[in-house]
Amino acid sequence: MYKIKKTDLPKLYEAIARTQELYLPVSSAGKTNFAPWTENIQPDIDTLKTVRSPKDVFFPQCENLYTVTREEGKMKITPETLERENFVIFGIRACDVRALAVLDKVFLSDPMDSYYAARREHGVIVSLACGRPDVSCFCGTFGIDCAKPEGDVATWLYGEYLYWQPQTPKGEKLTASLEELLEEGEEAAVE
Repeated sequence: MYKIKKTDLPKLYEAIARTQELYLPVSSAGKTNFAPWTENIQPDIDTLKTVRSPKDVFFPQCENLYTVTREEGKMKITPETLERENFVIFGIRACDVRALAVLDKVFLSDPMDSYYAARREHGVIVSLACGRPDVSCFCGTFGIDCAKPEGDVATWLYGEYLYWQPQTPKGEKLTASLEELLEEGEEAAVE
């Protein structure tokens, strides 16, 4: 178990984004949605629910699957490249992590969606626990423990710290790349 001061989170975001794309909840025009990290954005990990689901990172509403061109009177079909670069999606709530498991059952079974599979293979999920679910949340209905989210890394806020617990080999690899920023932490409750 590790921890990092909340005031040092911008350093954490920057360190992750140095080596791979980072998506996180971002506040813009009074709404919070997942977006790629840049130095000028306003991360918002305190908002419980984003306007749009973070699943769009793995399964976009619209994408090009192939390009058709005409060459010497013949049609040429060129498939788009599959995701090859690793990326991190930070701050996914327990319910949205569970929603990805549902998508996995659909898009990773036969016939498998190769575009979705490539994104899942290259994506690292850093989940964020909920201390006080909203009245309209459905975690209890579906047996989701919002205080102990699934994901490659589980995180939770307590006091002045964000606590960090790797849970899979992908989570361990990400954690190892951030060792200079993370300090050993003791077990702490979810706020």
